[in-house]
Amino acid sequence: GFGVLLLMFQVWDEKRKAKLLTKHLESFLPTALAHEIASSLPSNESLGRPAEGPVLVLRIVGLERWSARVDSLQALALVHACTSLCEKHARAQGGTLAHVKGDTLIMAWSSQMGGSANNKSNAIERSLLAAKALVEELTPLLRRNEFEACPLSINAALESGPYLLAVAGS
Repeated sequence: GFGVLLLMFQVWDEKRKAKLLTKHLESFLPTALAHEIASSLPSNESLGRPAEGPVLVLRIVGLERWSARVDSLQALALVHACTSLCEKHARAQGGTLAHVKGDTLIMAWSSQMGGSANNKSNAIERSLLAAKALVEELTPLLRRNEFEACPLSINAALESGPYLLAVAGS
């Protein structure tokens, strides 16, 4: 009985550690990729997978210059607000916030590889809806925070086709 109880405790502890690792990975990787990495055995193979669909890249122009002239907490608050909005709108339209690097945020939608034209068209429509909602919500936020010497604006690009969702380097 004691051995079974000890085994149950070890299984519970391993599940707890796996959930903790997954939450940590989700802080800088897309959720699906974080779960995949956390549930696989370590290896030297690539941590990624091919996908197909729209990719929306949003860049906040002037953010680096603006951040250098404001309080670090104010800069962090704006970056957090922008990132949260991108994640919210991407998820609302069936996508994910795939990567954030400085002033650039990348959102991705996956249509099935080799899927029907209707499925691909639907993913493109959803990504366009997210882009439109982001521009409508981010523009006033940036206007409220900018000042004359450091204007803030948005550049966005949307492309659809095959892409690789992966981790490269350390």
